[in-house]
Amino acid sequence: MKFGYLFQHAPAWLFRSKKVTGGANLRLFTLILATVFTVCLYVLCLPLVGVKMWPDDDHRLLETQFNQTFRKMQGFAPVPCDPRAKVSEILRMRPIKFLPNFKNPCWWEPLNTSTSIHDIYANNGFLKYSYSYGKAFRKLTHKFRARNSSKPYRLRCLPYFFLAGQPKCGSTDFYNKIVSHPDVVSPPIKESHWWGKNRYGDASVSTLWSNDDWWKNPENCGLLEPKFTNADHVHLVLPQARIIVILRNPTDRLYSDFLYFTHSLKSQEDFHNEATAAVDSLNDCIHKIGIRACVYNASIAIKSRVRLRLGLYQVYLQDWLALFPRDQVLVVRLEDYSAEPLAVIQKAHTFLQL
Repeated sequence: MKFGYLFQHAPAWLFRSKKVTGGANLRLFTLILATVFTVCLYVLCLPLVGVKMWPDDDHRLLETQFNQTFRKMQGFAPVPCDPRAKVSEILRMRPIKFLPNFKNPCWWEPLNTSTSIHDIYANNGFLKYSYSYGKAFRKLTHKFRARNSSKPYRLRCLPYFFLAGQPKCGSTDFYNKIVSHPDVVSPPIKESHWWGKNRYGDASVSTLWSNDDWWKNPENCGLLEPKFTNADHVHLVLPQARIIVILRNPTDRLYSDFLYFTHSLKSQEDFHNEATAAVDSLNDCIHKIGIRACVYNASIAIKSRVRLRLGLYQVYLQDWLALFPRDQVLVVRLEDYSAEPLAVIQKAHTFLQL
């Protein structure tokens, strides 16, 4: 075990002690105790109670049996897909009948009379995801109480549009401009990552590209590349949704992404070495199984600290444009947005029919 890792990831509060006599010694002593505790936890204590920190040969063998496709690509599927199941739950959903007098896809949902208004959001997973969600839930709960209806119900709405890609392409600034329009209601936080990450109107750029769990879905079980992606699931539930994709020069995006998401060893030389290794790995993969299968293979992506595949825009766009009509997809270049922000925002307003 590298002790540099322990010091690098020590709790931040260790370094925030107030200035008192002997404060430096106190912080050093506390840090040493934390280090000893961590060593004990990882090396001594957990194995004593039967928790294995590194997979043994039996675990590795079991993983390879789960999905031979991933084994061939030098990756392991940590959870097996179930070939007995025909399709996942979202593909079995019946079409939702939306209200005609809302621009968003909305419907009235009756509340279970046995559920207290105070507990309506108690089991909502997003309650712990963000303070903003908790604040929004408390506000909605207060409105429910004030209404005091004999037949409790709530208005449920899905996004009218998605700002769906890509990271480090100006999506946050673009989002702030869009939600400043009086006809746009912003969600509690910009990125809930529901379709891409947190499922297993939303401005999560991961919606476009984050399909790393595709092989868990029964309809994709055992395949080399996904038959169904986020694009299929969004289209199934929201076929009229409008999709905004913001992109930039892929090389600039890659370098910006590396600087933002990498916490150490991020010199220009480090970037060059990581990018070179990623290109070599991707080219080797493409030669064996093709570009789409490689882009959707997370085990290839984690071999480097640069997220090269996120810049292969054509792979993701082809999947979305195969389902959504061209007039429901707006592709924005960051370079154009930077040069003429007002013109691009007005184009987006027109696209969204605001």
